[in-house]
Amino acid sequence: MQTARKERATIVGVTSDFKFEGDRLQIEPTVYTYDPDDMGYVSMKIPGRNISDALGAIDRTWHAFIPTIAIRRYFLDSDFESEFQADQHQSTLFNLFVIIAISIACLGLFGLAAFSTERRTKEIGLRKTFGARTRDIVLMLLWQFSIPVLIAI
Repeated sequence: MQTARKERATIVGVTSDFKFEGDRLQIEPTVYTYDPDDMGYVSMKIPGRNISDALGAIDRTWHAFIPTIAIRRYFLDSDFESEFQADQHQSTLFNLFVIIAISIACLGLFGLAAFSTERRTKEIGLRKTFGARTRDIVLMLLWQFSIPVLIAI
């Protein structure tokens, strides 16, 4: 059985939730700690304007505290962009397949309507002979197909 190590810590701030590992994963609780013996990564938020000035200040501060280790920097927005780009591609592919499926369904419905109209040619001719308007015949045929479509929806 493992016992938890109790250490005292001072909370200096709380951040709002943000998606750090893509859109598919749930937001997990995160703790940021300061350990002077382990300075693997330092994350900083810099303003959108005067980026070169901010980077220069970061370089000067880094070299003042750790002159023996070279600074390697990268911007998180490029990492986030690559994370969310896969989701964007998947969304585009999904939309394409939805359009294809709807097109196939419409073609099937059109074929069924053409087949039914051809089978009912005599009935349509008799209705026209007895004075039915074209609008009434079209509404009759549409009503026949609207019930299955409404049930499917």
